[in-house]
Amino acid sequence: MKLSRVTQALYNELAELTIVDAHEHLPPEKAYLSYQYSGANFFAGYIRNDLVSAGLPVEFKNTMRDPGYKDVSEWWPQIAPYWERVKEGSHARAAIITARELYGIEEINDRTINRLADAIIADNTSGLYTRILSERCKARVVLTCVERTDFQDDPLFRVVAPIDVSGTTADSFERLGESTGIRINTLDDLVDASIHRLYQLKETKVVVGFKTKSFYRFEPDEGEANALFKRIRAGQRVIKPFHLRDYLFDKLAGAVADLDMPIAVHAGVWGDFRELDPKYTIDLAIRYPDVHFDLFHLGMPMVRDAAIIGKNFPNVSLNLCWCPVVSQRLTVNVLNEILDLVPLNKIIAFGADYRCVVQKAVGHLVMAREVVASVLGERIESGEITEERALEIGKMWFHDNASEIYKV
Repeated sequence: MKLSRVTQALYNELAELTIVDAHEHLPPEKAYLSYQYSGANFFAGYIRNDLVSAGLPVEFKNTMRDPGYKDVSEWWPQIAPYWERVKEGSHARAAIITARELYGIEEINDRTINRLADAIIADNTSGLYTRILSERCKARVVLTCVERTDFQDDPLFRVVAPIDVSGTTADSFERLGESTGIRINTLDDLVDASIHRLYQLKETKVVVGFKTKSFYRFEPDEGEANALFKRIRAGQRVIKPFHLRDYLFDKLAGAVADLDMPIAVHAGVWGDFRELDPKYTIDLAIRYPDVHFDLFHLGMPMVRDAAIIGKNFPNVSLNLCWCPVVSQRLTVNVLNEILDLVPLNKIIAFGADYRCVVQKAVGHLVMAREVVASVLGERIESGEITEERALEIGKMWFHDNASEIYKV
């Protein structure tokens, strides 16, 4: 993104700030390194969806997250024709910036692809997370959304765990009972065990929040939930156990309020994004006023709806994780409006949202800093705020707000 002299100066100052990376899907480093990610995986994180939209066969796309070494000759000829169609997009831009910033590769093409693939493989050594996230990105804390807590060797990380820890299958009931020591014979047992599991997760000191999605929820109905519970426990197949799912969430949300922990809410973007409308978060904010909801991705593309939700509800913050690599310019436009609408303490500027390859957090962070510098720099140029105030706001957005909301 082309920046003016003023916005470039602000960008340079923002680049010196310590940050909280407020959304990843990364496992512990030891597990990550065991996957032996290679050059093909560099194009798996979100770029693959643009490639499919441009015509790449879905069958090949579905292999792009597979771990293990793959020779460039196996995958680049499949990707290259479609790369030319998507490389101006925001998903690709994060990869291009990463290649330049980390490996000195100015353009990804037939001449440089082997060099890039070799660099990715060479990076797969102990200390990768420290080199990329701590040193290059200046992250003090990384929030990762995974179903595990074994981060004892990765003190940089804190976990935002899925709230539906009980599941809604007979096998999941059994696993939950084993992990909590509560024999699950009734719906009340399931509720007790599910709540107990949330307390267990908090006691790990690694889990700092929980995660759900912004979708339509039925009114909690104990009768409907109990009927579904009995069918599942009896071994019957239930395709859509929504009433049980939503009854459990109602009970768990009350426990989260008692635990004084936030709930992150995924909204927008994928597939039939109507089913992930951020407006469903309004029901959560009203029903559970003592729970803080961190609305992920601004519900893209329903970004103005998300902005008004952040404005109207004290218990909802706006997390711009992933937004710059969905569309950098859309994020600039809406952040300008959010600055008009939403209190400054309710905005989180960055979460890279990768599971492979972690190096692309570098490129994504460059884009997020450009977004913030562009928005705040425009206010400096118009005389609305000072450079000092812009840097104060940037520090809130990149560090302080996430630190306060997740208590890290």
